[in-house]
Amino acid sequence: MIDFVTKLNASAQWKQELETRKWTDAFMTERPFERDLAKDIAEKEILMKELGLA
Repeated sequence: MIDFVTKLNASAQWKQELETRKWTDAFMTERPFERDLAKDIAEKEILMKELGLA
């Protein structure tokens, strides 16, 4: 599935659809997504502690 979506993301038709709909391409494969998610969670944990909510 990851290979299929990666190939789709690279297609000219998808790039045109992004432009037509004025969408931002935020596609990430498994590892970059996991890193981005972990970073986001860590940042939210710090914020919650600073606010006294965790």
